[in-house]
Amino acid sequence: MNKWIFAAFFLFISVAGFSQVSIGAQAGGVLSSPSIKSTDLFDQSIDAKSRFSWKAGFVFDIPFGEDGWRFMPELNYVNKGFDMDLSTSYLGQAVTIKGNSNIGYLEVPLNIAYAVEMGDNNLVIGAGPYVAYGLTGKNNFEGSVGGQVVTSNKENIDFGSDPGQIKPFDYGANLSVSYLLSGGIAFKANYNLGLANISNEGNGSSYKNNYFGLSIVYFFKRAGE
Repeated sequence: MNKWIFAAFFLFISVAGFSQVSIGAQAGGVLSSPSIKSTDLFDQSIDAKSRFSWKAGFVFDIPFGEDGWRFMPELNYVNKGFDMDLSTSYLGQAVTIKGNSNIGYLEVPLNIAYAVEMGDNNLVIGAGPYVAYGLTGKNNFEGSVGGQVVTSNKENIDFGSDPGQIKPFDYGANLSVSYLLSGGIAFKANYNLGLANISNEGNGSSYKNNYFGLSIVYFFKRAGE
């Protein structure tokens, strides 16, 4: 984990010194909706409810080539997860599981973008892969059978490769659209599609992160400064 964090911050330090690089700080909300299937819960897909959370980090704007092409990597902390309200039946008894799960990731999207001039402002459309590493997380679930609470689980998430743990590495694809004002403020929307199965349960179980985000970016360092 320490090597991963060091590599991400080395990226930040390396590009920050170039005069043609713009650097922005961003913060915003995340609507996380992972795709989950667990064979432990009666071999069915879990209807994971969307969970609203937050993200914050940095955006780099590095022009290259002709026209409006640019490389726009990011370095973010993103809180992903889900809410659950599962109802089913087992041996004639009503079974419910309610609660939530959240995982905090250090995430690095690597977008190739194109800026379209709109007067003094720019519409910037970008896409590319992302990689992420889980830093912290917590589960909070309660299970009931026949209306009676039979289990309550509040615990920190363990990262690793064993059953009951979550794989720390996540990766996928990212799409972003932002509207950049001439004063250096941008309004950005992005969608991250997780491609990595971070579940260790096997037997067809899967857990893939997906989220939609909205954020405001302020470019405190502009190209040429």
